[in-house]
Amino acid sequence: MILANNYSNAFTEVYEILNYLNKEDYKKISLDLINTIKENRNQNYIYRVTKRNLKEQEMLPETKALLFNIFRDYLSTPEQKQKITNWQLEDLKKLEQEKKKYYDVNVFKDRNIKDSAIKNDEMQLIEVKGQNLWQKIVNRIKKLLKR
Repeated sequence: MILANNYSNAFTEVYEILNYLNKEDYKKISLDLINTIKENRNQNYIYRVTKRNLKEQEMLPETKALLFNIFRDYLSTPEQKQKITNWQLEDLKKLEQEKKKYYDVNVFKDRNIKDSAIKNDEMQLIEVKGQNLWQKIVNRIKKLLKR
């Protein structure tokens, strides 16, 4: 329940911050997104923007993430989008390298596993005894006659 409350509070904070955007930037943002933010915000949570610089403004981590995504998707220039994409890819690569340090993918490296391949000389063909077509037909006829 706390997580849902954090998101509704974050939507309130984002909605309040978006109200300070100039009209040109505000129009760049999708109306569906703005309506979603407006509908899912916490009406009982009061948030005021007190600082002109958003870096100094206190806000929830969820708010920062939402604002980052809005900036990346709607407000950034193509050069900024490319820089952000490169930065995110580098960050993902670093994260994967950290995971590899802690979680080794070669689970069996320390085990002594013997090769269980069968040698060719040990393999033998098994004779499968079956009926040929004529024998099957004769057996069917015999069954029909016995009835």
